[in-house]
Amino acid sequence: GYDFSLNDVGLDGWGDIRMQLQATYMDTYQFQLSSDSPVREAVGNQNNDYGAVPAIPQIRANFGLAWSLGQHTVSTTTRFVDEVDFDANEFSFQRFFPGSNWQSTDVIREWTQLDAFYSYRGLEM
Repeated sequence: GYDFSLNDVGLDGWGDIRMQLQATYMDTYQFQLSSDSPVREAVGNQNNDYGAVPAIPQIRANFGLAWSLGQHTVSTTTRFVDEVDFDANEFSFQRFFPGSNWQSTDVIREWTQLDAFYSYRGLEM
């Protein structure tokens, strides 16, 4: 895999802004369960059937942005995880419910999430 990160600070008189980008691109990750079993590619797969390696998306990234002024800080982190092929057991009891619209799953889709928070460091108790 390849890792990248970037840090930046600025804004005279109006506080500080910090940006951070962390990203991982997995080119390949091969494993073999025993000397007589086939070599398998783990990148882009959930790898549920083997238990030897975790789910390995090809791309994962975190982007952090924080602004602080005095005792106040506002921060966000955006997280991205690439899709992986679903290879677990598809048995689902929901498919037997009346009116169920259960469908077979072949991919765990990519997702992006945003975490945000505010903090104040001047409170004395």
